[in-house]
Amino acid sequence: MSAWASSTAALLPAAALALAFWIDRRFGEPRDAWHPVAWLGLAIMPLQRWLPTLAPRAAFAAGTLAW
Repeated sequence: MSAWASSTAALLPAAALALAFWIDRRFGEPRDAWHPVAWLGLAIMPLQRWLPTLAPRAAFAAGTLAW
């Protein structure tokens, strides 16, 4: 790998972080309807009610599989 390629590869994570920070500052947080983390929360909400009804080992196994 050339020196240019290795230095570029090292800068990509920093550039991605800077871009994400700029987008967040410019546009703010997306509404829940457009946020993937909110989608995940909605998808696993039924588990929040169901897992406590299981025996501890079963709840652990089901939670592990869901994760």
